Amino acid sequence: MSTLQFVTFSVNDNRYGVDILRVREVLKQVSCSPVPGAHPAIVGLMNLRGQVVTVIDLSQRLDTTNVDRERNTCLILKTDEELERQNLLGQVRGRIGSDAVGILVDDMGEVITVNEDELSDPPAQMSEQEQALVENVVMLDDYLLTQIAVEKVLDFSV
Repeated sequence: MSTLQFVTFSVNDNRYGVDILRVREVLKQVSCSPVPGAHPAIVGLMNLRGQVVTVIDLSQRLDTTNVDRERNTCLILKTDEELERQNLLGQVRGRIGSDAVGILVDDMGEVITVNEDELSDPPAQMSEQEQALVENVVMLDDYLLTQIAVEKVLDFSV
């Protein structure tokens, strides 16, 4: 039985997770330059040690009730090229390409380990938009953790 590790975080009081192999780093304070004409979920661009990173507000992508919050915590995701250099590309689901991307969240949780057989399909009660961006869910002791399908979050046709 294989196990998976997730970096957990919250968005609008819901708990989500991303495969730990996909996360490069977590930043607590981000400053972005807006991109005129961009999708409403694109907060803007930031300079991260000389690399341009597109920053996306996950709350906007999930189309949840947008509580007016100042989101300053950002998960910087590893590109497919970074994963390939680390020989990890075959161990993650989905591809996000070679552009650096950050996802804004409300706050960080912990890293958790779950058995792969504990993962379930998203419940039918989720909104259609949320279901389109969710890979799996897992029931933990205190809450339902929703695994985000990162490649779908970055696909603005979904």
